[in-house]
Amino acid sequence: MNKDLLINVQTKFGREILSQSDLHQLKDDIYFLTNHNIGFNTLRRFYGFLESVSPSRKTLTILSNYIGYRSYEAFLNRNAVDNLWEDISRVTNMSQKESIDVEDIEWLKSCKKTSTYYLILVSLINQLLMDKKINMLKEVFNTKNIFDISRSEFSKVASLFLINKKNFSKKDLKEYLPLLKDKIFKELVLFIYVDYDRYNGQYGVLLNSCIPFLESKDEKLFVNLFIDLCNYLNNEKTQLNYSKLKVPLRWHPILYGRYLAMSVFKNESNIDFKFLLKESKKQRDKLLFFQEVILIIMIMKKVDYLETIFNLYYDELLGYKNWENIMIERYNILALAFVHLKRKELRRCEQTISFFDKEKQIHSNNKIQYIFYHIIMYHLSIEKGATRQIINDSKVAYLSTAKETKFKLFNVTYLNTFFD
Repeated sequence: MNKDLLINVQTKFGREILSQSDLHQLKDDIYFLTNHNIGFNTLRRFYGFLESVSPSRKTLTILSNYIGYRSYEAFLNRNAVDNLWEDISRVTNMSQKESIDVEDIEWLKSCKKTSTYYLILVSLINQLLMDKKINMLKEVFNTKNIFDISRSEFSKVASLFLINKKNFSKKDLKEYLPLLKDKIFKELVLFIYVDYDRYNGQYGVLLNSCIPFLESKDEKLFVNLFIDLCNYLNNEKTQLNYSKLKVPLRWHPILYGRYLAMSVFKNESNIDFKFLLKESKKQRDKLLFFQEVILIIMIMKKVDYLETIFNLYYDELLGYKNWENIMIERYNILALAFVHLKRKELRRCEQTISFFDKEKQIHSNNKIQYIFYHIIMYHLSIEKGATRQIINDSKVAYLSTAKETKFKLFNVTYLNTFFD
């Protein structure tokens, strides 16, 4: 077994391989980037979950392709030729120019066949962002085919895009606002990862600033629904009339679920929870459809609704398919823990919430998830007859996290009355 290859694969994947769930995600990621399958048991042997045997040449080649090398031999000789280093060096040179020339564009397109293309792309746009080269960013975002990549790869670019990772000053942020006219930029900073944590900060500024540049019904509906929900979280008056909303003919399952859940929440139209369940049966991808439904229902404190959903779709909602679905599964773990807590199934609640790794930071929405985690731990502690100190620690953690989001809804009353 080549330990260096094992470590490099893990580095490429983005985190340590600690569980068989991690291996499932790694298997999917390898397929998305190389279009080649590696058997699950092969990966289990490679990472020591089964008795080790020497990996085949095919396995070594696919793993080498996954981390950006043309062959296993190229990986072994990586110190002589480091392709990614050369590519990033070229990106650095490109970013020093005043405009991007045809030769650079063609080179970028040629890199699309490599497994490290998303790293090359995000390195370029982050460098241009830091250098405030707005016109060059416009060139990149408006160049055909550069962003014609899989959703998984596009999600990786979004998760590493600096404007999604760093809080900029108001002055700097203002300079980037003209980019909101570009569809690709909007997708990267607003629509791929919806950021509740920073709605009362940078994400909210960008979202509200994009309103004049919204084009499709999908974009307009998403922004209206999200702002309306965040107004509720801020204890502000919600503005939308749900019976008069203009809806698209073809829905993305996440948007459709969001629309139905918010309609149930506002109770201003003919849409009720029974109708939502009826529509859910028509959805191929239950995981995506319920992504925002679950969160909105938790905000509503309708644990009986959560119970019904898990009675119908338990298998579909637990066990994510791709690495970018980890956020969805974490919401679903929290929701299932609430169900067990409502049923007074304290041991099952503890077992379920143990799968929510509160120390792990994912690509977005950590704080909104931690709020509900602390609500669970607070009520679980009370039900178990824990000491006042333990109960109070959960309360303090909840209030501290809520304060960071600046959402006024999450106060002591909300915490104490969650199951009322």
